[in-house]
Amino acid sequence: MSQSVEREPMVEPTLRVTETAGEVTVIRDLVPEPLGVHAIGRDAEPGPDRRRRNRRLLTAAMALTDALSLILAVVLSGIPVAGAGASAGQRSLLISTSVVLWLAVLGAFGLYSGERMAIGEQARRIIASAGVATAVSLVLAAGRLPFASDGRLGWTLVLLLCAELSTRAVWTLTADGLRRRGVLGLRTLVIGTDEGSPDLARALTSSGSDLAPIGRISVEGDPETHDGLPNLGSLRSLAAAIRSNDPSCLLVASRSLGSADLAWVRRLARHEGLRLRLLVRAPDALASRLTITPVGSLVAVGVRGARLTGVRAGLKRALDMTGAAVGLVLASPIMVCVAVAVRVTSPGPILFRQERITRGGRSFTIMKFRTMVHGVDRMIEERSLDRTQAYFKPAGTDLLTPIGGFLRRFSLDELPQLWNVLRGDMSLVGPRPLPAEQVAANPELLEPRHDVRAGITGWWQINGRSELSPEEAVQQDLFYIENWSLGLDLSILVRTIGVLLHTRGAR
Repeated sequence: MSQSVEREPMVEPTLRVTETAGEVTVIRDLVPEPLGVHAIGRDAEPGPDRRRRNRRLLTAAMALTDALSLILAVVLSGIPVAGAGASAGQRSLLISTSVVLWLAVLGAFGLYSGERMAIGEQARRIIASAGVATAVSLVLAAGRLPFASDGRLGWTLVLLLCAELSTRAVWTLTADGLRRRGVLGLRTLVIGTDEGSPDLARALTSSGSDLAPIGRISVEGDPETHDGLPNLGSLRSLAAAIRSNDPSCLLVASRSLGSADLAWVRRLARHEGLRLRLLVRAPDALASRLTITPVGSLVAVGVRGARLTGVRAGLKRALDMTGAAVGLVLASPIMVCVAVAVRVTSPGPILFRQERITRGGRSFTIMKFRTMVHGVDRMIEERSLDRTQAYFKPAGTDLLTPIGGFLRRFSLDELPQLWNVLRGDMSLVGPRPLPAEQVAANPELLEPRHDVRAGITGWWQINGRSELSPEEAVQQDLFYIENWSLGLDLSILVRTIGVLLHTRGAR
């Protein structure tokens, strides 16, 4: 390929949003990808062969668990594999056919594409796949399924969906972890720059994106950037850069690229079998809340709001009440042990109480197991520490009780807050409640967090905890507020368990 490729008229694209990272939204599949040798993913450095193998192994493992989910659902529901007089060979053939059908339907819905896909989107596709597979089975059996009328087919679907959604959630978290470690990314050439995204390379690599940027193609008229990506030439040398760097994906970040140039890039990507993605600016939003609307030859990105009112607020409160009540019952033996340990290892009260701020700027008294020594307020004043600094948390092992560090590392000191949840002061998931003095000293930064109830855990806790700066923590909290859903809450609760086990960002 060379720049001399004849340019074709701009064709209205069909776009599909699947990825967000901060203010960056990646819109994928700008054009359909052809099948061929070049379309087989060429994965990111280091070790492209190893990364390609990792992606294939991950897909194979997902297919294996999908097959096992189907078999498990059939066995547990009691559906007969074949008629009473069927031979072992006939039973094996029927099982194999059913598994192949199920995997084929899942593949048809793009669940083996290797693309990073939100768990919610996967759930929708899995449910649709189950419906299609059931319909196909009924057609193939000419409606002669005796177990369809006695409820066993329904139980099979319920069990299958439970197994599929559970395993897919695990694989999604696993894949995200591998992407953060840099072992699954697609080698990506970034075309141009965007003044609103100076840290694009860092955003893509730190957000678990499946893109691994390897260099940048400069576009005339774009602002300069210093994000560390090597300059691999201008748009005129794009074809040569593709040949010499062997990318798997082109990411168009430039706003200066004209329609004719974009059409040429599309054609070049199609000829080379590369994935093409377009970068647009959009508010922090989950991909599931973004919609694409054609506007002539252009497209507009729509953002659906997430107001926590009415039925939604009732569902969240029901989850809080149920979770807090169950949590208090299950955690009561641990809380008794922690209370005794706090009492016998240091003088002072068992519980720490402090005025914190929750929804609407309302203050309440938070309860935690005490992790700091008696008289710590005086020690903080003697060290001239600014307690009004946003997200300030006293550091220093001499300030902690003998078991304070352990309690904080595993967040055991937070357990009494389940009572705050039952009282309605807090939620299981939400922005962490900050001391009143911090909120009063930083109103512009912190007050936007109070559109929802404060939470025991939240979005920023599973994305860095104390490793984040105050500005980054606020951005994470606002992302949660703008994208709230019951599914997001459940996802955060599940991911919190992993964060606690790894004690990442604990302080």
